[in-house]
Amino acid sequence: MINKFEEIPEYIEKSFEKYQNVVLFFCDALGWKFFKKGHKIISQLPSTTVVHVTSILTGKPLAEHAMPEWEYYDKEADNLIKPLYFSYAKDRTRNTLKIKPEKIFEKGQWATKMRKNGIVPWIIQNKDYCFSYFTNIVGYDFNKVPIENELLVGFESVNKILKENTSNKNYIYFYYDKLDTALHRYGCKSREVKNEIKLIKKSLKMFLEQNLGYRKNTLFILIADHGHIDVDKTKTFYINIKIPEIVDMVQKNNEGKKIFIGGSCRGAFLYIKPQYLNEALKILKDKLKDIAEVYKSGDIIKLNKHTERIGNIYIRPYGNNTVWWYEKDCYEVIHKSYHGGCSKDEREIPFLTQELK
Repeated sequence: MINKFEEIPEYIEKSFEKYQNVVLFFCDALGWKFFKKGHKIISQLPSTTVVHVTSILTGKPLAEHAMPEWEYYDKEADNLIKPLYFSYAKDRTRNTLKIKPEKIFEKGQWATKMRKNGIVPWIIQNKDYCFSYFTNIVGYDFNKVPIENELLVGFESVNKILKENTSNKNYIYFYYDKLDTALHRYGCKSREVKNEIKLIKKSLKMFLEQNLGYRKNTLFILIADHGHIDVDKTKTFYINIKIPEIVDMVQKNNEGKKIFIGGSCRGAFLYIKPQYLNEALKILKDKLKDIAEVYKSGDIIKLNKHTERIGNIYIRPYGNNTVWWYEKDCYEVIHKSYHGGCSKDEREIPFLTQELK
């Protein structure tokens, strides 16, 4: 058994020594506290979707693929961006960046490696982003199967691929995100989340108990990227409001616009001018001493490239605290539940394996 998320790609590769097919069901936000079945592993840090989906598409850990968060500063765009949306951080719509996608994303090589080893790789996911710039480039060489974002439709698609491709080895990656959406919107203890968990478990049971001849010699794996933790958004510590002197210490891009903040309210990146770094660290540690830990980013998050993306200060809140920047309708803590931090609820995730019937 494995203990860390970054060990999953190697586990998948080795599984083909025994199995003809491997099906990976990636259920976004299915933290250990919701499932507690199988084997518990630890997510990467930051505990966010971008980090883990990129690892699953490239076969590389965060240090090597260097996509650390939902939003961050990218030097090619010279701005704060949302990579999965291929947009500027402040935009609500997709594909607003004015540069070539290849400047942001590195072409994934893992699927190509699989093909050379006689394995056909597949992606099954929401039709709204199955052919996004991110999926097309980072998930290069995967066969892509767009679906309506429904569990049963996804599992039917898995069966269809296995039934129609019995002569070759297949790696099928099925990504599902409705639980994450419900958690953000309604919170961990909500009726909506409880109903979604019931649906996931019921759908899994139905799929795993099917007895289909063409599924023999197939390994099923269930994983998640992170869990969630409920927060009180009314208690958010907004840095620019409570520590206004930090604003003038923030770096600017080539257009003279301030690079305010990246990451998330459960793990924030600050981009401070080098000459103010020690002063900013001292101020932040003092003002946040009962709220969050403050580090030099590189001491906590290791990247082998694109180190500018994580800034030079990393803020990791204690408990269920949140620390963020405030700009109305742009930078606000608006959800009831978040992830990205280092708590057990955010980083403990299930790892379940089962041979299909």
